[in-house]
Amino acid sequence: MRYDTKINFFNSEEKKYNPRVHQYEGGAKLVNQEMANVTDLGLTRQVEIFGAFKEGRKTIRLINKPPEKWSFLMLENDKNKYFLLSSLGPSKGYALIVGENNAKN
Repeated sequence: MRYDTKINFFNSEEKKYNPRVHQYEGGAKLVNQEMANVTDLGLTRQVEIFGAFKEGRKTIRLINKPPEKWSFLMLENDKNKYFLLSSLGPSKGYALIVGENNAKN
């Protein structure tokens, strides 16, 4: 298994206006970067787990534990935000099932 895709974990905070500097502060902040193995979640597996098929769901396998607090992640060379749908703790490493922002619901 190749861990060849860089994953960026972000924590998003509500933007608030700071009258002292006349700008909004907050928003998405990079929490962690990891190398991972990323594959599309297959049709059969999606129906087994979620009872329906939606495009944009992926399985992400990590060697290290993901950060404790994160809101969304982004893959390298991809502009989509992916949100956590489910997580697994296999005997070696960690696995996350994520979906695109339109597949979150």
